[in-house]
Amino acid sequence: MKKRTNIVIKTLIDIILFSLSIFFAFYLRFDGKIPPYYIRMFAFTLPVEIVLMLISFGIFSVFKTVWEYTGIPEVQKLFLALLFEKSIFGLL
Repeated sequence: MKKRTNIVIKTLIDIILFSLSIFFAFYLRFDGKIPPYYIRMFAFTLPVEIVLMLISFGIFSVFKTVWEYTGIPEVQKLFLALLFEKSIFGLL
């Protein structure tokens, strides 16, 4: 039970950080004044990005990585997972 709870909490943290990173990319791009069109676009595309991120992280086993012992192979898996997610999202 505790292991399952930890997995859910870590996944929620990943989703929150992933979402914030996209939001702050918009924030930086528009110098803190995001036009309403892009806020609507962010709100519309965020659920799709989250689903793709979860699938991508599952395929590349990013969730199984123990980040205390992270090295180059784990960073490569994360990079490939995000590259895959962004490539699929770009095709939609």
